Amino acid sequence: GHIPQSPLAKVKRLKEDKQPKVRYLSHAEYNRLIKVLDEREERIRQERDSHIAWQIERGLEPSPSLRKAPFADYLKPMVIVSVHTGVRRGELFSLDWSDVNLELGLLSVLGSLSKSGETRHIPLNSTARETLKNWKAQSATDGEGLVFPNKDGERFDNVNTAWEAVLND
Repeated sequence: GHIPQSPLAKVKRLKEDKQPKVRYLSHAEYNRLIKVLDEREERIRQERDSHIAWQIERGLEPSPSLRKAPFADYLKPMVIVSVHTGVRRGELFSLDWSDVNLELGLLSVLGSLSKSGETRHIPLNSTARETLKNWKAQSATDGEGLVFPNKDGERFDNVNTAWEAVLND
């Protein structure tokens, strides 16, 4: 009540860009990313082979081999699906098999899980579709529950350690 008018009354508000720029990977960046993920998968397979040999030497029941599995672990299929669909990290972590229709080639992000609060239906290209098909065949979830559960079968909260290792390679 002491000042008759706000000193900022005539200052115009800054324009806000409600459509942020989307960053796409170049072909070279994508190929480099896949190469690093392939190298990581091969290291994991070699470590598993070494562990199996160690188990056999000691007369223990050997762990399953990863040589014939399409993926050594969760990271490569997560990255491929994310890059080819544009889903956010949290949406990917919460993705349920009931939200994936491989026959129609659609992935649904429910409004309750999306940043905008609106349900989106994302078409799957052949790469994303094949990745999800192979992951579904390989995963122990029998096509129910989370698409990418953590080792305890629950939702991931981050994959920072694995992702940072990829970025450093």
